[in-house]
Amino acid sequence: MADLREGSQDGTVSSESFLGGPETPSEVNNDTVIDIWPELILPIEVFLKCRLDYIPTMGGVLCNGLSVLEVEAACRVMRIPEDEANDVALDVIQAGQIAKELLNRGSN
Repeated sequence: MADLREGSQDGTVSSESFLGGPETPSEVNNDTVIDIWPELILPIEVFLKCRLDYIPTMGGVLCNGLSVLEVEAACRVMRIPEDEANDVALDVIQAGQIAKELLNRGSN
């Protein structure tokens, strides 16, 4: 743990460093701007309100993506009209599948 604190500014340890996760690339800083298409703002907001499901295994933890019930509940809490909620839910579930693949990439 002391090794991890040596490189930090204030003595704290980031979860990425502690867990051996990816480091922030040097080209990414606080001035980085990410362009988001207006059509994707609502699905991103719903995705951020959802929790990914995880499965404990003997070798660690595997991500199981998003539960459809979780996505539906987030859409209802955000009061998204039903006709629009179906399209948003499909986008969010697809984002959950991508997150699942990325998080489980190192587990195989």
